[in-house]
Amino acid sequence: RGASGHAGLFGTARAVIQFAATFLDALHGRKTPWGSHDVSPLVVAREGGTMRAGFDGKSEEKSSAGGLMGKNAFGHLGFTGTSFWIDPDAQTVVTLLTNRVHPTRDHQAIRDARPIAHDALYRRALELAEG
Repeated sequence: RGASGHAGLFGTARAVIQFAATFLDALHGRKTPWGSHDVSPLVVAREGGTMRAGFDGKSEEKSSAGGLMGKNAFGHLGFTGTSFWIDPDAQTVVTLLTNRVHPTRDHQAIRDARPIAHDALYRRALELAEG
């Protein structure tokens, strides 16, 4: 019925991937609960940074998305460590679920870990797509 804004939404890796894949499908005009006209405005690049209306775009240097995703990639970094990235050009999605607030909310190792993990997940997704 609703969601609390204090900690965001929670889900399984499968559910997050399904959301991201459905979003990607909508962008490409494939049949989804949303149309391309619904989701396209959320990922338009804006001047002055990487933020978009609904997501973050990939930064040119030291992106948490890693180094392999294309320049049009976009995603979300959750406070508790959940992240997902969508590369619309490669039609690839990845997600990483962690508990970055353990042992405290000041734990910052996630900043170094995310790009490495996202690159590994991206490589694996491309391998699986090739068959």
